[in-house]
Parts: sequence; C-alpha cells; structure tokens
Amino acid sequence: MLIFPKGAHLPINTRGVLVRGLILVYHKRYGCTSLIFNESAIITLASYHYECLTATEIVYQKPSFLHFYQREKDMLQWLSVMNNKQTRSRLASFVILLAYYYAQESPKGLYIPWRLSQASLARILGTSRAAIGQVLGDWKKQAWLLNYKQGWCLTNPLALSG
Repeated sequence: MLIFPKGAHLPINTRGVLVRGLILVYHKRYGCTSLIFNESAIITLASYHYECLTATEIVYQKPSFLHFYQREKDMLQWLSVMNNKQTRSRLASFVILLAYYYAQESPKGLYIPWRLSQASLARILGTSRAAIGQVLGDWKKQAWLLNYKQGWCLTNPLALSG
C-alpha cells in the first residue's frame, strides 16, 4: 500500500484500488472532469492529472469488476453534481455526496472528516472562491454547516438538499 499526502499528484500509469481518500481528476484545458472516491479502480492516463485532495491510500492490485463498477458509479454521481447550474445547488450536492461516502454520525449531525479549502471547492466545482465563500457563509449563519479544524458537520442535510 502506498500513501500519498494531501496535494500530491499520482504518477502516470498508476494502477490499483483507492482504499481511502479523495482524488480530483482534471485536464489542463477542460478543468475538473471527475472525482474518485473510496473503493474505486484507479488507472491514471497521461493526458489527465490526478491530485490527492486528502491523504490517500492506494493498494497496488488488479482492480476487480466491483472496483470498476464503483468507479462508474462515482462518475455518474459526479455528473449529477455538475449538472446543477447554480453554485449553491452544486455545492450542496457535492457536500451531500461527500457525506454519503465519508460521514460519521455525531451528536450534532453528520461529521465529514475532511475539510477542503474554499479555493479547492471553487476549482472542483468550476466557480469562484467568492461564490463558494458566500454560500458557506449563509449555511454557517443558518447553522446548517459547522466548521471544525479537521472537517465539517452537517447539522441539517435535508435543508441543503431542498
């Protein structure tokens, strides 16, 4: 198993299975194309960049059919996030998707153990940092999202999806 730190780029021709982490896949010309979540097949291509948004663990093994199926499922879920036209809806879909994959129940709500910067969120969602900041600020005022040093807590996930 190899561990890549947050911000690292995977080498070209990396093959294996993502055990834990979140990887941003992007093309220099077209921007963010997808995200890879836990238990997904990884096969890096030379024309794309694979950036670890969190500390990432990869097992170098031949991916099974289930790993490839999970990768396709990730792609479809990512397309549903990016299909939203408004930044607020896109960010809400993305945070709910992160909660689906990584959230742990806590007394205050759903705790997501990774906190991405506003600049990272803007780059992932194809919008400006100011727009992300405004939406996060609104959610914090309404106490729908709490900031912690190492993550976020969704206190009212239904309000985000509504």
